[in-house]
Amino acid sequence: MAASLSGSLDSVALEALVSLVHSLAKSGVLSFAWEDDNGVPHNGTITVYTGIPLQAETGILKGKMAIEAIATSNGRFVFASENVKITEGTKQGMDVQELMDLAQVTLNEWNQLRVAIPSMKHSVHWTKFDVSSVTLSGQEFNIITLITKQGCSIQDLVDNVALPPVEVLRTVKSLMDKGLVTIDAAQVAGITDAQYKALLEFVSSFTGAQGGEIFSKRFHVGMSTRECAETIPEFQNQIKRLAGATMSAKLVERIQNVLRK
Repeated sequence: MAASLSGSLDSVALEALVSLVHSLAKSGVLSFAWEDDNGVPHNGTITVYTGIPLQAETGILKGKMAIEAIATSNGRFVFASENVKITEGTKQGMDVQELMDLAQVTLNEWNQLRVAIPSMKHSVHWTKFDVSSVTLSGQEFNIITLITKQGCSIQDLVDNVALPPVEVLRTVKSLMDKGLVTIDAAQVAGITDAQYKALLEFVSSFTGAQGGEIFSKRFHVGMSTRECAETIPEFQNQIKRLAGATMSAKLVERIQNVLRK
C-alpha cells in the first residue's frame, strides 16, 4: 500500500486534511503519530471509505472524542490507500461537514485555552477556597479529585482521564475561574506517573520481564532529574549484560529523551 499523502498537523489543520481526503474520494486510513508533553508517544487513525470518514480512534477514545484529541495533537500524518471493509458499526459513517466543523471549533478553543494555560507541564494546585460554596459538574468533580495536595501537571490529568486534552483544559480553566485551583508555571519535578509507565513498557518490550524488573528497581515515580542521571550508568551496565551494548544504548537514549521533555 503506497502512502499518497503525508505531512504534519502543525502546517495542515485537521479540518483541511479531512476536506482534502473527502475531495479525493479515496478509501484508506489516515494515521497520526505524536508525543505529549511528557514525551509519551500516541497514535490515532481515521478510516475513510470513498472519502467518507467511517470511524476515528486514538487510545481508548473513539468517534468525536478521538477527533478532538487528534485535532490538537500537531501530529505527523500519513494517508495509505487500502481496501476498507464496512462493518455493522461503521456503515453509517461520520458526517464530513460535522467532523470538519468539530475539528475547527476544537482547534480554535484549544488555542484560546493555551493562552491561559500555555504549557501542559505546568502544575495545578488546589486553593483554600471552600468547595462546598460552589456547584461542580461531574467532570469538574472528577478532575479536581485527581489533583493531589502537592499538585500535578496538566498532562498528568490528561493521562488519567478518558477525555481529550481540550476537554481537560476546558475543565481546569472552569475550576480556575471558580477559584478552586491555580496554575503554577513551575513544572512538577521528577518522573511523572505517565512517563514511568511508558518507559517501563518500552524497556520491557525490548528486554522482556527481566529488563522491566531492572528498570523498576532503579527508577520510580517522582525521581528527580539528578537522581536519574546518577542511576542511568548502573542501569545501562545491567541492561548491557542482559541484552548487549546496542540495546542498552538505545534504551538509555529513550530515557534521556523523555526526561528532557
